[in-house]
Amino acid sequence: MHLHDVLADQGHLDELAEAVLHALPAEIQAHDLEQALAHAHRDLLARAGSAATIDLLRKVVASAYHASFAPDVDLGQRIYTEGNPAEGLPACITCHRPTGSGIRPDFPRLSGQSAEYLDSQLASWMAVRGKPGKLMTMIVPHLQPDERQAVADYISKLH
Repeated sequence: MHLHDVLADQGHLDELAEAVLHALPAEIQAHDLEQALAHAHRDLLARAGSAATIDLLRKVVASAYHASFAPDVDLGQRIYTEGNPAEGLPACITCHRPTGSGIRPDFPRLSGQSAEYLDSQLASWMAVRGKPGKLMTMIVPHLQPDERQAVADYISKLH
């Protein structure tokens, strides 16, 4: 879904929002949003007439973006704490503990790791570490990409 569609669905698409959208890439990641808005600031200021309007617009765009594209933390929490029995996916909490502290040496600490790192580790698990007898080798294939990202996002918030 494009940011343009999100804003239109939420009723925020007016002339100024159109100006913002034309100044931003069609597909934008959350971490790029502020940088893209800052880059487009001069052009938007000329169209909007005031920095206060631009700041308000930044908040509207960011709010719309995060409401529509924010990771599914509920899904991540559910997988971490309950697993997905229908898919044969055990709960992460069993081995990695409620706070993500793990049980050394067999189950590493996950808390404090970034979502990007955790997702990349899960995504590459089979190619890099997937050896017979490794517990995660039996778990990772049951994770869908959206589940993997959701659980990585949830774990990144543990402490």
